[in-house]
Amino acid sequence: MARLRCKDHGFDCDFEVEGDDISKVIERFGNHTLIKHGKKYEKESLEPLIVGDICSCPYCNSKFESKELLSKHIDRIHHGSGVLEGDTRNL
Repeated sequence: MARLRCKDHGFDCDFEVEGDDISKVIERFGNHTLIKHGKKYEKESLEPLIVGDICSCPYCNSKFESKELLSKHIDRIHHGSGVLEGDTRNL
């Protein structure tokens, strides 16, 4: 679940948006801040600011909505199982 809040960006506003689709969360937040606060955000500038279980792969910088999805990605693409659990035998 991704979430963006105006208060986290210096606005005296209770608006927040959350959802499973990161792109939609960013779009709704960006539309709100442009209309209500006159501040335009680019998608790339908001992605790292999302509050929630958003994880980046340390190897290829791909984004995932949970540590479990990130772990599966690393297992399949980069190193094999166990890396996030501390098993470094395959490194």
